[in-house]
Amino acid sequence: IALQVSYLREDSRRYQRNLIGTANDNGISGQLFVDVNERTLEGTPNPFFGRPYIGVAQPWTRRQPLRYDTTRAQLAYKLNLSHEQSWLRWFGTHQFTGYDEFKYRTSRTRTYRDAIIDSHAWIPAGVARGGTSNPFSMRGYTRFYMGDNIGSNIDYAPTDFKYGTYPFVWGNVASGQMKREPVQIGEVASTSSTSGTKTILKTKGGLVQSHFLGDRIVTTFGTRQDGIYSKSGAPARLNPDGMSFADSINHWAVGDYSFRSGKTKQGGAVVRPFRGLDIIKQGDRGAGVSHFLAETLNGLSLIYNRSDSFTPQSPAQDILLRLLPNTTGKGKDYGIALNIYDCKFVLRINRYETLQLGLSGGDANTLSRRVLKYDVPNPADEPVYMLYFQAHDWTKAQHPTWTEAQIDDDVAKQTGIPSATRLALDIQDPGLAARNNQLSKGTEVELNFNPTRYWTLAASGTDTRSYVSGAGTALAEWIDLRMPIWTTIRDPRGADHILGTPDDATPVNWWTTNYGGNQTAAQNYALNVGAPFSLLRQQEGKPRTQLRRYTAKVSTKFDLAGFTDQRILQRITVGSSVRWADKAAIGFYGVQSLPNPITALDGNRPIYDKAQYYVDAFFSYRTKLWANRMGATFQFNVRNLQEGGRLQAIGVDPDGTPKTYRIVDPRQFILTATFDL
Repeated sequence: IALQVSYLREDSRRYQRNLIGTANDNGISGQLFVDVNERTLEGTPNPFFGRPYIGVAQPWTRRQPLRYDTTRAQLAYKLNLSHEQSWLRWFGTHQFTGYDEFKYRTSRTRTYRDAIIDSHAWIPAGVARGGTSNPFSMRGYTRFYMGDNIGSNIDYAPTDFKYGTYPFVWGNVASGQMKREPVQIGEVASTSSTSGTKTILKTKGGLVQSHFLGDRIVTTFGTRQDGIYSKSGAPARLNPDGMSFADSINHWAVGDYSFRSGKTKQGGAVVRPFRGLDIIKQGDRGAGVSHFLAETLNGLSLIYNRSDSFTPQSPAQDILLRLLPNTTGKGKDYGIALNIYDCKFVLRINRYETLQLGLSGGDANTLSRRVLKYDVPNPADEPVYMLYFQAHDWTKAQHPTWTEAQIDDDVAKQTGIPSATRLALDIQDPGLAARNNQLSKGTEVELNFNPTRYWTLAASGTDTRSYVSGAGTALAEWIDLRMPIWTTIRDPRGADHILGTPDDATPVNWWTTNYGGNQTAAQNYALNVGAPFSLLRQQEGKPRTQLRRYTAKVSTKFDLAGFTDQRILQRITVGSSVRWADKAAIGFYGVQSLPNPITALDGNRPIYDKAQYYVDAFFSYRTKLWANRMGATFQFNVRNLQEGGRLQAIGVDPDGTPKTYRIVDPRQFILTATFDL
């Protein structure tokens, strides 16, 4: 009997402020631009005209305290019947293991923005300085200049940005009435993307491994029961200054924990049907074919495993605010293994099939978030045509004496989204997710061949297929509900978006009206939701061509000590490997062909990237230093020997023209030294 009890605490404080090259509220930032403004807002010559810069919109800072406490107890017992003299010895050995685990986890994310922090007459008292849902938003756009105005090329790295006092220019550009005054820039609290999660995970399980009939049959069976209790943080609120968090940030939401539970089961067996049989021993003592067959049968193993899994997760809901179940899975794999010539030749062939139900993430998850921006205020993405804002403005113009509550009720009726639903989709507690089912099946082959102790050879290959089903079911329901409203609701202000002008007699369709951006809602939907969602539905139940179906790898190593008696050469080892991966789709052709406008993608016509191969090599030398008191190994590796550096297309337009690339580094040379003290 063996007993083990353990306790582990992880307590961390993470500070994150990545201005350049990370995602902010407007997506990926840090792109390179050239300042094309010849004049400033005041009409004076722009001293930065023609200079390259990196633009960062609305950067954020995050502080993330985290604490994990884990308590675990494990009890093991081994029953050995193999030494019995009776028939009981065929029942072999059995090891029983039971465990109980308790995990208590708390994590919080506190988001801060760069904003104006001093007082000005034009900033109302108490306004949220880091918000965007009011006309007094103080969040900015920072330009990090990186060169002069000659050639628009990069001359130096961007300088650091520090909080402090800067000039602020504002006013009416059209009338020329501009003002300049100093403002102080600093860090302010933001309720957007500020959250907290408390999770309690209770796990109990057991495992038994048994060896029967002299290790000819080895079985493993296990089960685990998981229960997860979750609670979100209390709604984040600001103090009256509009710049710091109120005490609610340190508390949890009222009410009971949400609870989920599930069971995971696994069972498998390895069968060596011919191991140690008398007829096999007799053949093994022979020579030629009989010896080979006996050794092959003695080293043959048949393998089978089956599992039924449950993955405990934090609560999530779909776009229709329906709670989502936890991810579950079913899997099986079976194959053969061959171990002969005293482990000099080891071959394994395995066939597997895995079905995951309710898997989160993927394209449907991304599209669910995109489609909300047509209806729901969200500081992370608020296009100018957003229906709630436009309906709010035209309703307020029609009824100037109404209160905000009256306006909000009327907007809810017009848009078909109750205020409570809109608020829930804005807060997203629990978080928004889209689930799908994924089936993976394939074959794996692995070979290890060691003819001598000085020469080793390894090879492997895979054939993998993946299928997705059930993706975007909730998204399709949401679109079916919203599309009749999107395409029929009308703006009573007319084409100029101003109530009280002559064109009010001709209300315009909100869906197809441009409100000052570079797209209408309909145009944005067609490009960013409609086309990719149509492609997603076309691929339902079909193999994912974006994955490389076949892969292969071969590696070998030679120790020259086995091939020469020369003292220096005996200390040298050389090796190499070759990796190959099949073609993969990097886009799809359009249903239409140029010069006609391409408005839809054809899921049956993928555009493939060619197959890829990679070659690595190494050279090592072993020696002794300091009068043979310390061993040392110097190794020189060359990775991707075939590469000279290039751009590789990873995305294409529907006509096949590459549009996005990744930088493939040239071959890498790596020198390492290892010392044995």
